[in-house]
Amino acid sequence: LQVPEANYFTTLAASHCLEEGCTVEEAEEIQRRLARDEERIEDFIRQLEGAPEDSTRTRGPEDTDWYNQFLESSRDLRAMLEPAIASIPFGVGFGEGATGGVLMVRRPLGAHQ
Repeated sequence: LQVPEANYFTTLAASHCLEEGCTVEEAEEIQRRLARDEERIEDFIRQLEGAPEDSTRTRGPEDTDWYNQFLESSRDLRAMLEPAIASIPFGVGFGEGATGGVLMVRRPLGAHQ
């Protein structure tokens, strides 16, 4: 199992995003980290469950419980970030000088880059 990308500090960053706000890029990067970790852990669980008892498998079925709990928490956190990402306004610059400006736009729910 590779070392997870998402750690305590990722969770703190996600909490900050949800409570104080952050950029779309930051929120999406947190989601990507969580998703990559989920995929790795799902693969690892499949390996644990598929390993024969007499092989190098020294872990019991209870060990997969911790990984499944991690997956559930990670998915919950990603689900909480989804509406937050959709509601983060982003700006589109136009024009130059005194005639220029920034049009602030909110993403519709469910829209992705």
